[in-house]
Amino acid sequence: QVCMDITGLDMETLKFLRDCIDVYGFNKVEALQHMIQNLVTYNQQIGVLTIPPPILPRVYQTLSRGFVNLLNAKKIADT
Repeated sequence: QVCMDITGLDMETLKFLRDCIDVYGFNKVEALQHMIQNLVTYNQQIGVLTIPPPILPRVYQTLSRGFVNLLNAKKIADT
């Protein structure tokens, strides 16, 4: 299994994630979710990812389900 660690991110991204809550008011996990979705879309458009049409929507669906679960967990934590 291949995992991306902190060494796969540039300094600008690391600074953004560090300052996410304090400066921008964003949750780090939500920001990373958005970055991943943008990277999938961009790399599919330029031909880096050659994912067949029936599979690509499932990638987005899985990301979306994870985001919904995150929001549900936040709701529980806030009550």
